[in-house]
Amino acid sequence: MGLYFIRHPETQQNKDNILQGRMEGEITPEGIIYARNISSSLASKEIFFDEIHTGTLNRTKKLAELILEKQPGKCSLIISDSLFPRDVGNFQGMKRSSAPWGWLKGNYFTNRPKGGETLTEAYERIKSYVLSIDWNNDKEILIVGHGETLSLIQMIFKGLSPTIENLSKIEEQKNCQVIHYNGNSWKKVI
Repeated sequence: MGLYFIRHPETQQNKDNILQGRMEGEITPEGIIYARNISSSLASKEIFFDEIHTGTLNRTKKLAELILEKQPGKCSLIISDSLFPRDVGNFQGMKRSSAPWGWLKGNYFTNRPKGGETLTEAYERIKSYVLSIDWNNDKEILIVGHGETLSLIQMIFKGLSPTIENLSKIEEQKNCQVIHYNGNSWKKVI
């Protein structure tokens, strides 16, 4: 089994330090260049996939489509709402620096922003999807996702329960960074 994770390209909202949540982000020109370069780098390293899983937001879907274009064989593109980032409710679109973080009251996983979901709810939604993927074969699988979503997936594969302490053990992926998991260890590929 080969499981790869890649985070979406940089968006203007990333640059502006905006809480995006489920809002569409505008991929920056630099982000498009990175996405094309990553797609070419994966192909030149002969890293090919049987399945590419992504969410429905443009910032992940566009990268998945660019990677799919470079796949030489049959590769399935699987798009799912389950790979959405966490719904940050009424904080969506706010600058991180002006968001009223007091709602956390020390518990990022169980406290819910108004109109949003808890991180535990996001963890369970993503876990249900990830566990539905057929891992009992020799498929090479890529998951194109959002930073927090990919951190939660790493927690799931590492067997970590959804707590802030465990989340702090996961290094957040940078935009367009590729990580490979071989069933035993994690390695940055690109």
